[in-house]
Amino acid sequence: MAARTPAPPAGAPATGRPTSRSRAVLALFLGGLLLLLLAVLTQALPLLLPDALAAAIGRNSEGYVVALATAAWLQLARPRLAGGRGWAVVAVASAACAGVAVALVGSDLPSRFVTLNESFAALALVLPYLQVRRPLPRGAAVALSGAVLVVVVLGERTGAVTALAEAFGVLLLLPLATDVAHRRMVDAGAPPTPVRTGLWCLLLVVVPVTFSVLADGPGPAGVAGEVVRYGVRVHEAFIGVLLLHALVALQHLSSRRGRAGGAGREQAPSA
Repeated sequence: MAARTPAPPAGAPATGRPTSRSRAVLALFLGGLLLLLLAVLTQALPLLLPDALAAAIGRNSEGYVVALATAAWLQLARPRLAGGRGWAVVAVASAACAGVAVALVGSDLPSRFVTLNESFAALALVLPYLQVRRPLPRGAAVALSGAVLVVVVLGERTGAVTALAEAFGVLLLLPLATDVAHRRMVDAGAPPTPVRTGLWCLLLVVVPVTFSVLADGPGPAGVAGEVVRYGVRVHEAFIGVLLLHALVALQHLSSRRGRAGGAGREQAPSA
């Protein structure tokens, strides 16, 4: 049986061929995130921005790593991997991410580096999930996210679940993002769902802001207070997933503008 052709990049039009504009957006996105991450890790942000803004941006480094690696995998690696060879590459990449996570935890590096272990721990499981052929049943994605939520609820007071809060946040949100709210992130041929995607992205903004507001005030007590405190810990997971949505939206808009401009030039009368 012939190997199944992997899904085209998320920035590609329904025909599966990414446009030059979408590739340019991807390059700017990856380059910009990489520069931002380097500025955070080298502590250069306070030299460029006001202290309060630099601190707020710098706290999201785990989200930047997740968005950078996931976007690169989805649009550069995944379309080129198929069959057994593809899964061999996935296994190596996943093991490498797990190895980096363990190495960071055991290192004596400054905390701004060590904290990235949560991002790499999440990527070790995210990459195999993204490689699974699409479309996936929405119920499977919901069930997977539900299972992660159950683990978090039952183990919220344990050291492992607390220490890997960002990783659990990514594992909870990403299946819902890619296979429920915005399937075009992993399958360019999927039908558009602008209302569902818009509501989901609004949720990705409202939920972490709400947790932050509640945590800054007196806040609720008891179980509700524990939920708020854990919710604040997974803030970077929301940032990372929201950045992925922003990338696909920008690519879609740039491709539409390019096609509209091309059609306009074709229809224009010659001089």
